[in-house]
Amino acid sequence: MCNNNIFNRVAGLTRFLVGLLWLGSALAITPAYSANVTFTGILLDVFVDTGSSVYAGASMGDPFAGNFVYGNSELQASSIYSEPNERNWSFVGGSFGGTITDGVTPTAGLGVDVNVENDWALNADEALLIGTLTGGPVSSGTLVDTWSVYSLTSGASYVPAPTPEDPLNENLVNGMDFGMGFISLGGFLYSGLGYQSLPPGLGDVNAGFFYIEEADAAGNTQFLALGKLTTSMAVVPVPAAVWLFGSGLLGLIGIARRKR
Repeated sequence: MCNNNIFNRVAGLTRFLVGLLWLGSALAITPAYSANVTFTGILLDVFVDTGSSVYAGASMGDPFAGNFVYGNSELQASSIYSEPNERNWSFVGGSFGGTITDGVTPTAGLGVDVNVENDWALNADEALLIGTLTGGPVSSGTLVDTWSVYSLTSGASYVPAPTPEDPLNENLVNGMDFGMGFISLGGFLYSGLGYQSLPPGLGDVNAGFFYIEEADAAGNTQFLALGKLTTSMAVVPVPAAVWLFGSGLLGLIGIARRKR
């Protein structure tokens, strides 16, 4: 009886250690996973339409939908850009990318940038634009927190458009650029510039928006439109490692029960 008890304890301990080693190796080889944000919305305004854009002829009230796939950790970012009140994470390669469609013509983007702003002071033009989204007047100098994500089509890039105030400003694109975002007035959404893998809910912000911008090779705008989100859903898929951890934990619980 004593020998049997010792044998059972040794066997149980062996199974326990093997389970831990298997669990550790499973977690080590599990690849990184991604966040996925989908949206629907309607156009509020078309500022530029030369008739030569993919979405030429789109008008106020037209529905659009799309999604963005990017890293659920800043460790997956290929580069990080920071300013005093803003931080940007770029995700390229793999399955990272975005799509947008008017229900007829889909457009795909390669790579995704996630952007967080904390206590950003609006200038007059920004305040006017955000007032359009929120449905009420917004004063210049108002502090806002924002979360946004955007993607560029294949071959597209940002080209410098220097201004007297900012000679290094890059606010033009050759190709198509589209994205979505959320705006919180007052600067109460974030307290810093840490990575936010999930966007806020529409009910937690003052407005949610999407935009589409297309330009020719020289950066001349062919189409520029702004829309308001009607729905948004964010999902971070459960990594396989979590399922492996769960099944490994159940196995260890079973071992513990058998030992008792």
